[in-house]
Amino acid sequence: MSSTPCLPSSPAVCTSFLLGMATATMIIMMFGLNDSVLTGFPRHTPNLSQAGPAHDHLVPAREHLVAKKTRGDPYVGTPQSEFPKCDVDGQSGFCKPGFMLIGVQKSGSSTLYKLLASNPQILPAKQKELVWWADNHRLWLDQRPPNFRCEPDPATSPTSSVFSSKYLSLFPKISPNGRKEVTAEFSVTYLHCWCCPQSFQRLLPSVRLATILRHPVNRAYSRWKEQAQMASSKNWKANTLHRVLKSNFSAYASIKLPELQKCLAKNHNESLDGLKSQVFCIKSSSIFGLSLYSAPLKFWRLWNFSVLVLYNYDLETQPMTVMRAIERHVGLTPHDYPDTLLHQHFNTAKHLGWDNKAGKTESPSTADDLDASTRTVLVDFYREDVKELKVMADEGSIAALPQPWVETWAL
Repeated sequence: MSSTPCLPSSPAVCTSFLLGMATATMIIMMFGLNDSVLTGFPRHTPNLSQAGPAHDHLVPAREHLVAKKTRGDPYVGTPQSEFPKCDVDGQSGFCKPGFMLIGVQKSGSSTLYKLLASNPQILPAKQKELVWWADNHRLWLDQRPPNFRCEPDPATSPTSSVFSSKYLSLFPKISPNGRKEVTAEFSVTYLHCWCCPQSFQRLLPSVRLATILRHPVNRAYSRWKEQAQMASSKNWKANTLHRVLKSNFSAYASIKLPELQKCLAKNHNESLDGLKSQVFCIKSSSIFGLSLYSAPLKFWRLWNFSVLVLYNYDLETQPMTVMRAIERHVGLTPHDYPDTLLHQHFNTAKHLGWDNKAGKTESPSTADDLDASTRTVLVDFYREDVKELKVMADEGSIAALPQPWVETWAL
């Protein structure tokens, strides 16, 4: 494998990152495979982007430790919507879903699902993760392209007949007459779906959308740890090479980050086609890609969808402000959520599975044990994306970024 340029301001980072590269190279040699087998992409020369400023000021992003005091209500500007009118399906005669949580994995969606499912105004689909529009099961290990219902052409896929007979059958049937409930879906793979916005505009034009975001580095590391844990299970059907690399995050990052950077560099513009191509690249990596948020949010906005952006940090530190923001966005009346749910975590590192709640003293997984050099590489990788989010927040299109984000990127 060819050499990879290091961060000029951080020789220690170079050393650690190149050690990761060396580990990956050794593994490939041991198994007699090249890196195209490892990544599923053609072999190429890695080319990391140039680094940002010196990193001595960086503070580890510990969402559960940073100043437990609240930051006021960051969602105070969320407008109060009217209760959503029934968007009647022409074939079934029943109401289409009125609310969706469309992102992001490893960010607290299971807790939000539990909370909203306790609200009598919300009737969830038959299961939490339908992943009907974008099948995240094919994203595991970044091995195969995801399966989208809106492919190959979102202008016609899926058909209205399939949408009505297959998709809507997964929801409670609500008549448009005198209804007081909204059906809802909680599939967090849709934010990064390149064809979903166009299909939604055709079939679900009135649906109200929200996403919950997590500190990008922490989310990526949490997702990797989840996948590494699954890769070590007896039932995991990945090849041995993937298992070995999944046990070394730095080595894995040294292979996958350049792949993602190369793809994104080809499509760096904010036209409709440019953003679509960026989202397509991002979706190829469920570990690193899905921590990139600005391009998908802009892409949905170009299709005339207003996505309420929430933060995992606020769900933990001031959950009621998050719930009230969702209620205003959807048009619900305030609900008294159980205190036990407001302070309960689900699908944590030790209790994987969206319905599995954590122990009473267990906090969500963090990146505190991530080595400093790899953290710095990731901070650099996500820097420009976080800056774009800061611009969006300053414009008022999304809520202000949480304090741990501000500290990590010195915003």
